[in-house]
Amino acid sequence: MNGRTKKYGSSTYARGVASRKSMVAGPIVILLLALIPAAVSAEEASLADNISETRITALEAELAQSMRHASAIDLRRAYKNVTRKAAALLAASPEAPNKFRVLGVMFQCQKRLLGLEMSEKNRKALFKTCTRLSKATDEYIELRLDADLLLSERDLAAADANVTERVNALKEIIEKYRDTPAESRSLTIAALIATKLEAFDLVMDIHKKLSRSSLGGDRQVIAFRRKSYSANYVDAVFSGTYQSADEASVTFPSDRLGHQYLVIFWSGAHEGCDAFLHRIREQQERFPGRFEVYSFHLDEMPDAGKSILDRLGVKSAALRLPGGRRNSAYQAYARMDPVAIFVNAQGHVCLQEGRQVPWPPPSRARGKQAAGPGPGLGKWLDDERYVAQLRSLFIGDFLVAEAGASRAAKGRQASAAAPLDGASIPQESLQAIRSCFVLPPLRYRLTHEAELDGYRKAEKLCAAAVKRHPVAPDCWKVRNRRIIALMGMWNLARQPKHLEQAVKEAKAALATELPPGADVVARFCLAKEALRVGDADPEALLRGFIDANGGNKAPANALAAAAVLAIEANAETLYQQYRQRLLSLNDEDHPELWPVLSFIRDRHHGYRLLWGNPGRWGYTREQRYKVRYVNHMKGCLQQPIFWGSQTP
Repeated sequence: MNGRTKKYGSSTYARGVASRKSMVAGPIVILLLALIPAAVSAEEASLADNISETRITALEAELAQSMRHASAIDLRRAYKNVTRKAAALLAASPEAPNKFRVLGVMFQCQKRLLGLEMSEKNRKALFKTCTRLSKATDEYIELRLDADLLLSERDLAAADANVTERVNALKEIIEKYRDTPAESRSLTIAALIATKLEAFDLVMDIHKKLSRSSLGGDRQVIAFRRKSYSANYVDAVFSGTYQSADEASVTFPSDRLGHQYLVIFWSGAHEGCDAFLHRIREQQERFPGRFEVYSFHLDEMPDAGKSILDRLGVKSAALRLPGGRRNSAYQAYARMDPVAIFVNAQGHVCLQEGRQVPWPPPSRARGKQAAGPGPGLGKWLDDERYVAQLRSLFIGDFLVAEAGASRAAKGRQASAAAPLDGASIPQESLQAIRSCFVLPPLRYRLTHEAELDGYRKAEKLCAAAVKRHPVAPDCWKVRNRRIIALMGMWNLARQPKHLEQAVKEAKAALATELPPGADVVARFCLAKEALRVGDADPEALLRGFIDANGGNKAPANALAAAAVLAIEANAETLYQQYRQRLLSLNDEDHPELWPVLSFIRDRHHGYRLLWGNPGRWGYTREQRYKVRYVNHMKGCLQQPIFWGSQTP
């Protein structure tokens, strides 16, 4: 936007307004016009009465060509010409289902015409188009959002609205587009407008929504937050599906929940590359088995840089990054190289804005001392038992636990486990399967190898039992344990084929007649698979999970499973809802759920939940003060937002 447009726009829009408070309207309108995308995308029309796809494509191409003109006169002429053609198409087919796509093209032209010539005629034409777009279907929801924002700003300016009224109007738009495909766009635009209004409380609330929701792993949102957020750290979820050099796929965070790892971005062309990789190897030797390494080589070598890693002795999964530095993962998480990013067992990472350095750097030489290897991962890495506890929850071990029951519960379990007829699964087979699942807290002391061996043994025993007794009345118990065992194998062996087998077993279980509450494990598995694929909205998925298990009457194990799924989905609001419902239960009635109940009650876990790790210097005095003060004022354990850090 040139200087003439900016000056003319702000003065014209504020003309006739008596009070200074409405002068913010001009900059906000200019901001909204600038934020509207230059191109409109929509699915191909399929109905017979639609406007011709060929004609719409030609119109969009003409708009793109028009924007290449250098002079303002040529630009105005080209935009007016495209607008007339769009109006002709709409006049010929006023009720076409894909008319909003044509309106989108007209909207683009009129927006640019208003920027070039801020006349009342152009202004009225733009708002007339906005009114029509405000009725667009969900297929064109982003166009509807742009129209709603401009119409709202027009009405606020006409009413001489103050800052409070503008903030309230902005909140209404945010709520209107909540849980829709345009939610991330509505929040990012609202954050920029709120900053212009100096409504910093709203800015903080928006950034919390972007961080502590299903948008936490959206790369475009992460890139926006890193660019616009003024905090030292930006908390995010490391996400995406990548192919390794041996053509195996890894989906983050789902495949590596309950594991700590470094993600490194590097290039062989960088002169410090070898020294950087040597420091990574030093950390592996210093903390053996405590973390994994996933490598993104930016030079796009055929083997994704695996030969270099092997030569330098770095144990790493070499993943491909198509496009190298142009890839959205690099733009969101790295932004420079070589760099190593630590991801905790929840899949979260703290991205240091403005001061991201190749990590871990060597320590500086002091006096006659030579430079040392530099700070290690000790300040980042969580205790192994804490990580094992998280891993056990994500796998769902608590859903097949039967120990620690009260007398009444023990009686019910004994009755359910007793052979009901000659076709029931023998008690010795059930007991052999149960023995494969080590109960907490001993479960948290197992090595990775021991965990995996237990799940493998359980899976074999369960598969054999189901094959021998496919119609046994208690076969559902064995199926549930097989599902959990397969998910444990998927988590520890990093092989998605085990999840596929678990999903197949879950569908087979749901196809049979099950007693009340016996379907929670199968639905838990299907929900995890849906979160991994990412096709469904996580919050809608979780609500559907609870509804399928009884809604307000959902059993305790379904609530516990939903709470764990909410952590995986980064859905803090839903997690708090399920947490409160779980805390209202009587522990004596649900002793098998104590691993979950103890976790959600623990203050330390509450502070650490849904945050990246704090960094090599740990928690500062300022951080500790803020978390104590804010939590005391709130009277709860919910996480505050920090302007200097993303962790308490």
